[in-house]
Amino acid sequence: MTTSRHLSALLAVVVLAVTACSEVRKLTYPGDITYIDRSQVTGAMRQMADAVARLERAIREAPSADRVDQAAVVGDLKTLEALASSLRAKKGYTTDPVLDKHMSSFLDDVALAREQAEQQPPNYFLAGHIAGSCAACHRFR
Repeated sequence: MTTSRHLSALLAVVVLAVTACSEVRKLTYPGDITYIDRSQVTGAMRQMADAVARLERAIREAPSADRVDQAAVVGDLKTLEALASSLRAKKGYTTDPVLDKHMSSFLDDVALAREQAEQQPPNYFLAGHIAGSCAACHRFR
């Protein structure tokens, strides 16, 4: 066999192995479990931490409640909702029991904070306490 045939054969084996691995996951996890890769959790959590920091800064640094950048606060809350939703089970459970235990409560807190921040006049009380919702899960980490 020539070198190019060896490389082609090796490439074919690698492609088949990668495809097989993703298929094995479908067989090893029950249908009601959503597999969430650790890197997906880490990436989303970093983005959520950034959004919480921006949110707290927008509220804390405003000279008064009527001078808070409402659009920025609502935008950060929507970002948090989208990121947290991406870590929820599509049905049943995920492969992360800590997420399963706390994510619904966190999402409820964020949704209520967003609804209040969208009001006229806006109420930022709950938005200012979102970091405390993070502590419910992260105090043990």
